[in-house]
Amino acid sequence: MIDEYPVLAVAAAFAEGATRMDGLHELRVKESDRLAAVAAGLAAAGTGHAARIAGRLLLPVVDAVHAFFRGEPARAVELLLPLRGATAALGGSHAQRDVIDQLLLAAALRAGRFDLARLLAGERVALRPTSRPSWRFYAEALAGLGALDAAEAARTRATAS
Repeated sequence: MIDEYPVLAVAAAFAEGATRMDGLHELRVKESDRLAAVAAGLAAAGTGHAARIAGRLLLPVVDAVHAFFRGEPARAVELLLPLRGATAALGGSHAQRDVIDQLLLAAALRAGRFDLARLLAGERVALRPTSRPSWRFYAEALAGLGALDAAEAARTRATAS
């Protein structure tokens, strides 16, 4: 969970109400003082380039998270799909940015966009052929498209990886 705290802190900055996160002390001992980096980034977001990034990328991501958890996966897809390939500008690690890609994939599946989900999951299994979650996503997309034999093969791959 340590890697997700900075992303969650940025999202919490735009959320309504109070946000409580426990275990933040771990950020002071892993690689660098990420608490200070997050605080500095949020403070700088008021003007200039950071504000443009927040408006162009961060706010749509936060809106997509809200839509997804409100049960509006099609809206989440609509918000996230145009951001593909641009999220590196948000900073953070690859794993942190991958959460956004996983959210897009999960939203596509829930929205019944199995064609899109198959493409997204296909990219994931091509890049990470031993990733069980990627194979499970791929199996779900194939099943949604009616490719049941291929879905079963992907499920088998997910358990074998």
